[in-house]
Amino acid sequence: MLAAVMFILYFLAATQDIVVDGWALTMLKRRGWASTCNSIGQSLGVLFASTGYYILASRSIVTLPIFLQACSFSFTLATVFVAIFVPEGDDSHPTSTHSIEDGRQRESHEGNKSLGEAKIDTFSTYRQMRTVLGLHAVRQLLLILITWKISFACAQAPLVFKLQELGFSKESMAYIQTLASPVEMIVPLLVAPKTTGERPFSVAMDLYIPRLVLSFSGFLLILCRPGDIGWIFTALVVIFKLLQTALSAAMFTSQLAFFARVSDPAIGGSYMTLLNTVANLGSLSSLWIATRMVDVLTVKSGEEIILDGFYVTSIGCLVAGMIWYALMSRRAKFLQTLPKSAWLASGNLSGKPVNSSL
Repeated sequence: MLAAVMFILYFLAATQDIVVDGWALTMLKRRGWASTCNSIGQSLGVLFASTGYYILASRSIVTLPIFLQACSFSFTLATVFVAIFVPEGDDSHPTSTHSIEDGRQRESHEGNKSLGEAKIDTFSTYRQMRTVLGLHAVRQLLLILITWKISFACAQAPLVFKLQELGFSKESMAYIQTLASPVEMIVPLLVAPKTTGERPFSVAMDLYIPRLVLSFSGFLLILCRPGDIGWIFTALVVIFKLLQTALSAAMFTSQLAFFARVSDPAIGGSYMTLLNTVANLGSLSSLWIATRMVDVLTVKSGEEIILDGFYVTSIGCLVAGMIWYALMSRRAKFLQTLPKSAWLASGNLSGKPVNSSL
C-alpha cells in the first residue's frame, strides 16, 4: 500500500516537474534566469521540507502526519492558484526561444527548424525524446552526468555518518545545514552573470578541482580530529559545510543553465527532466557506491576497527576525481561549442557526431 501511494505521489510530482521545467524555458530563458530560479527554489524546498521539519520535530512542535497534511494543503493550494489565476500564452513560435545564449547568427533557420513550429502531442514527444537520446552530444553529456559526482561522494553522506560517530547529533547537523541555507540561495545570484553567458557549464568545470580539494579536506578533517569535540573542531566543520554548499550550489546552477541552453522549448520540459533525472541518478548512485565502499573496505576484529573504509574510500574518490578531470573536462567544455542543431532532434536526425574531435 505504501509503495502504491509513493508511486502515485512521485508520478504527480514528476508531472509538475516537467511543467515547471517547460515554464522556466519559455518564461525565463530570455533573461537567463531559468537556472538561478530553479536552484534557489529547490534550496528553499529542501530548507522548509527537510531541515525545517527535522528542527520542528526535534522540539516536538510538529508531528509527521501534521507536517505532511500541511505540505499537501500547500501543494494543492499552489496548484489551484496557478491553474486559475496564471494565464499562459502561445509560445509555440520558435523565434522567441531559438538559441538565445549562443551569440551566433541563426544557424540555417530554414534547414534546422526548431520543434516548436508545430504542436507536439504526447506520443510525438516520446518519439522525439528517443531521437534525442540517439544524439551524440546528448550521449556525451549523459556520460558526464553519470560519472562526475563520484569524486565528491565520500564528503557527503559518509562524512556526515563519520561526524555522527564522533558525537555530532542529527540535530546539530540540521542546524549546520540551516546555517548553510542562505549561502545556497545567495550563490546562484552571484554566479548568474557567468551562467547566463555563452558557456555556462564552464563555471562547473572551473570549480571542479577546488571542490575536489575541499572534499579531500573533509577526510583530513576527520583524520586530524582532536580527542574531544570542542568549539574549534565544530567551527572547522561549519566552515567546511559552508564552502561545500557554496561550491555545490554554483556547480548545480551552472549545470541547470547548460540544460536550459541546449533544451528545445517545444519539448523543453521533457528534455530538461531527462537531463535532470540522469544527473540525479549520477549523484545518488555515486553516494550509494561511496557509502557501500566504506562498509566493504572496513576491516574489523571483533569490535575493534583495524582499517576504516572511510579513509580508503576518500583517497579513492580523490584519485577518481583527478582521473575524471584529466579525461573528461575538455570534453565537457567542448560540448558547449557545439551548434544548437547538435542538441535538437529536428536538427540532427542522423544521430551522427557533430564536429566531434574528442
